[in-house]
Amino acid sequence: MKCRVGPHGVHLFDRRTGLNVLFDEVDAPQTQWARAPRQVSIALTNACDLACPFCYAPKTAAVLDVARLCAWIDELDAEGCLGIGFGGGEPTLYRRLPQVCRHAAERTGLAVTMT
Repeated sequence: MKCRVGPHGVHLFDRRTGLNVLFDEVDAPQTQWARAPRQVSIALTNACDLACPFCYAPKTAAVLDVARLCAWIDELDAEGCLGIGFGGGEPTLYRRLPQVCRHAAERTGLAVTMT
């Protein structure tokens, strides 16, 4: 179970079960607050295989470097982040998605979601 201290109290999170408990009555000193946000959204790529007429996003194949991405994931985990959400574009078009998800699952306590 991960424990994150922040401005809203103490947050306990268990990735395996999905249990989330926030003790919002706890007033922790700012010096103990986690340095990372509780949740981070990462656009893995701008690429998208849809052509929605209302979409304003560029459809270029820009992608994040996998080594840099894994380093960010490690840092976010170490600094108190509880989860990462992968989006884009279309995150399943990111060729290294299985590698990145495996890295997060095996080396961190972060929850991983897709948008």
